[in-house]
Amino acid sequence: MTSSGIDAQLGYVDEVTFGTYVEPTRFSEFLSEDLKLEIERIESKGIRAGRVMQSRWKSSIQRATGSIELELTPGGSGRLLEACMGAVTTAGAGPYTHTYDGGTLDGQSLTVQIGRPDIGGTVRAFSYTGMKVADWEIACSVGEIPTLTMNMYGAGEATGETLATASYPANDDPFVFTEASLTVAASEVCVKDLSLKGTNGLAIDRHFICAAGATPKEALESELRSIAGSFTADFTDLTQYGYFTAGTENALVLTFTSGADILAITMNVRYDGETPTVSGAELLELPVPFMAISDTSDAAAFTAVLTNADAAA
Repeated sequence: MTSSGIDAQLGYVDEVTFGTYVEPTRFSEFLSEDLKLEIERIESKGIRAGRVMQSRWKSSIQRATGSIELELTPGGSGRLLEACMGAVTTAGAGPYTHTYDGGTLDGQSLTVQIGRPDIGGTVRAFSYTGMKVADWEIACSVGEIPTLTMNMYGAGEATGETLATASYPANDDPFVFTEASLTVAASEVCVKDLSLKGTNGLAIDRHFICAAGATPKEALESELRSIAGSFTADFTDLTQYGYFTAGTENALVLTFTSGADILAITMNVRYDGETPTVSGAELLELPVPFMAISDTSDAAAFTAVLTNADAAA
């Protein structure tokens, strides 16, 4: 064992009851995390003769917040995508298809455990309960491995639980940029980078005057979800820019393919545009921001299908 982040680990599992610890059974490699416990303090403002400094306080409400960044993998990632995108439907018999098309996030929470090595080489278990994904981002650039970043919110932190024994899925080799493709209106678009961000509209900080009022109740959906993104292409002609100026909606499909493992994200999008400009002698680029939208159904606006060997998401 080492005393550095090399021996860190990330585990997670579905909770049976919101905010109640369950020992993690799923594990993923990760790049970084900054999950933390926040505890507010309440300070008395009472005036006392002969005193000029604050003297009385108590602990107040608490919450767990922070982000986790991982490489995007075809295997072992289905439950994390469900935490990001909502309830999933699984079909097939190997390969399996896991479809995310706007299912609910309510009633779903995770226990997330981070193993953090101390300077003496002991990996300390920091367990976070009631965790939900407030927003998420998939990003990819030329020469890189695509990443999934999740900003999370939850009920609390415990340091007294046993560190779960990590066991990783067999098919967790990450996608790479050469396995990605993007089409708009069924035509391939060559891009230098792309990102896709989902905001889940969760109501957080749900504290009440009640037993255990310091701990927040489950963050429930209370606003419309937003899924938007952008990509950067060479300014080759007026086709992409014309979609922005004409207000044209198009099918945009982002696909990652590694053998039989596929993550295909299909959206109906509008372009929110940017005009190409000259900033020097270099080739002009066209930034293209877009938003998933549909007046027919949520699934028509955004559907992700993960095909892999995992029987369950």
